[in-house]
Amino acid sequence: SLPPSASRVKAVVNECLKHHKEFKYVVYELERFIRKAVNNDTRIVGLHVIDAVSRKSDAKLGKDKDNITKRIVAKMKDILSHITATQLSSSQSKSINKVMSEWTRRETFSSVKHLFQAYMLTNDSVSSNILLSSPEKDPDMHTGNSIGTSNAITSVPASFPPPPLFQP
Repeated sequence: SLPPSASRVKAVVNECLKHHKEFKYVVYELERFIRKAVNNDTRIVGLHVIDAVSRKSDAKLGKDKDNITKRIVAKMKDILSHITATQLSSSQSKSINKVMSEWTRRETFSSVKHLFQAYMLTNDSVSSNILLSSPEKDPDMHTGNSIGTSNAITSVPASFPPPPLFQP
């Protein structure tokens, strides 16, 4: 399948920022999109959407009020484990490395820089013990469901329907 157009990514970013007060659900939906993606290319698109959301939310809200990026940092280990859960081609690895290098250069997610360095050093997603771990329970979600389960969140507010891109 073709990657989404720039206008579609922009629409998703704008939708995420429109609901920045429900930042936990926004990041959960981004992570869920990556987790449920059928192929690696779709997961990488999710990574690019996360990059676009973090850039735009930082620019619009400022570092002090940017809860979306703070939440992404908290969930980065799980997000990267979903992306690297299967064997990646060299072009896919290069794409991931490019995004992570940009994040490292801009210090977007400086508190999880060690995860990026571990991924870029190993470049072997299956054997990386640092990135792959069983998903932990998320104490911030109201349902108490494990992030790794297929149970749906029942407490998502009606005002936050996932945009069309979130349907893998």
